[in-house]
Amino acid sequence: MKTAVVNSTPLIYLSKASAIHLLYLLYNEILIPKAVYYDIALKLLNKLVLGGFRISLEVYLKALDEIEKL
Repeated sequence: MKTAVVNSTPLIYLSKASAIHLLYLLYNEILIPKAVYYDIALKLLNKLVLGGFRISLEVYLKALDEIEKL
């Protein structure tokens, strides 16, 4: 069984190319460290806000809190 431990770069670029499924063609198991998951979730949240997605401060802080619990 082939296992891959991935960082955020391949996940982000494969996702942008709609090719994240390619990881499963190469590996049986994909492991994403907690720090990587946190980094990606935080980047997505900030990208939404900076891109004009309207969110209250309360909801933003709650989302940050939930991300930190991961």
